[in-house]
Amino acid sequence: MKRRASIDLLPIDADGLDVHTSTVIVFIRSLLILFAFSPTLQASPPNILHILADDMGWNALSCYGNKDLQTPHLDRLAAQGMRFTQAYADAQCSPTRAAFLSGQYGARTGVF
Repeated sequence: MKRRASIDLLPIDADGLDVHTSTVIVFIRSLLILFAFSPTLQASPPNILHILADDMGWNALSCYGNKDLQTPHLDRLAAQGMRFTQAYADAQCSPTRAAFLSGQYGARTGVF
């Protein structure tokens, strides 16, 4: 019976891996570290501005069609950002504030 000779073409390092495998592992780790600290790949948190105005109707701003009042700064914010037009607000400010802070409908907060 013929004995097969084992052929080891790649030298073995201290961890028991061949040099090629060790080089690939170091390369992959380097790429992971590079991408983890890359500022272009990290998502920045969104900027959220919530304006709660007391005693202001839905049509009080000129961006919503008011011809009598001029609100240029709020109109610019509305033009550059996102406007929510399908919402419900209570008649008084207290339930609206309680609803915003608690995440419930104003009538469920118990604040009237």
